[in-house]
Amino acid sequence: MTTDYCNILKEFFEEIKAGTIIEKGVGLCWNLECFCIAHDLSYPEIVCTRKIFKNMLCNFPKYTGHPIYPLVPMDEYDTHSREQVDFYDPTTSYGAIRLEFVDWALKELAQSEASYMKS
Repeated sequence: MTTDYCNILKEFFEEIKAGTIIEKGVGLCWNLECFCIAHDLSYPEIVCTRKIFKNMLCNFPKYTGHPIYPLVPMDEYDTHSREQVDFYDPTTSYGAIRLEFVDWALKELAQSEASYMKS
């Protein structure tokens, strides 16, 4: 059921918001993978959760238009990755955009009529 996958994402976003991030030097996509593994999700659960997550990234008002770098342009992401910065530091633009997405996503998940939550 789609609601179960949305609950998985909600828990993931709440952990990000709380600062309990597995890898602070990488983006949300990799952290979602780590979250799924740490929570021993089944393959179908991971696939469906990933699909909803990607749809949410594309629906985010500040989506970059790039499916691999949805929140931060590729050159910025690569620079931050090489510098081993905290991708979730709210005092930086790259941290602020991720946390803004997390807040937005939690609000979207609360709206049961969101199109990507429907079967």
